[in-house]
Amino acid sequence: MLSTLVTGGLVSISLVFNVTGYEVEAPNITKGETQIELPSSALVPTFKSPEQSAKEIKAEGEKLQYEREERVRIEHEKARLAEEARLAKIEAERKAKEEAERKAREEAECKRQAMLQRRREIARQKQIAYQKQQTNAQPQKQALATNGVEFNGSYYTPYCNGCSGVTATGYDVRSSIYVDGMRVIAVDPRVIPLYSIVEVSTPNEKFRAIALDTGGAIKGHKVDILVADKQTAYNLGRHTVYVKVIRNGK
Repeated sequence: MLSTLVTGGLVSISLVFNVTGYEVEAPNITKGETQIELPSSALVPTFKSPEQSAKEIKAEGEKLQYEREERVRIEHEKARLAEEARLAKIEAERKAKEEAERKAREEAECKRQAMLQRRREIARQKQIAYQKQQTNAQPQKQALATNGVEFNGSYYTPYCNGCSGVTATGYDVRSSIYVDGMRVIAVDPRVIPLYSIVEVSTPNEKFRAIALDTGGAIKGHKVDILVADKQTAYNLGRHTVYVKVIRNGK
């Protein structure tokens, strides 16, 4: 290798030679000099021993191994953080879902309780109304009870479904609801014999009647009272009546 330096008209030359594993540096040569001397002190050994080379190789390998491990560690850390974020998101979604379900259950329970409360209140009001009705009807009921046996009363006409206008005893009642001046009733013959003359007390009136008819639905303590038309039957409806037998029939 040759390097030159020009200073104040002088040329400084440095020569470096590689000689069989040795690196030598020539002394400076000034202008006019023609001889190069290579003193023995200029010889510098440059080769490395096997031990030193092995150490350097080992150090380089350890450095590469450290870098690889560091990269792996960083990747693992990134993966761990990503997994934690994913699990945190899943947990947050689960808690949000549970909270929504809890609120929905609470709302449903509130609605159910409100409905039950309304039903209880309706039942209570009905009970109060019934008790009031019973209280108001008690004097009338007691008065009627002295006049006979309690029956379930209803009303029918000669033209009802399944009716022929002729009673079970053969009386044609299509032109009048009276027979011999008495009203006609349908009875269960096992309770009130046919042709019996009775006195009937209803919440609206009291009259004498004769048992001349029967009916498929007239069983036990039930009487069906003959009226002229369906509208009257609908208006009178069903209620308790009291029947006192004046004369037993056949």
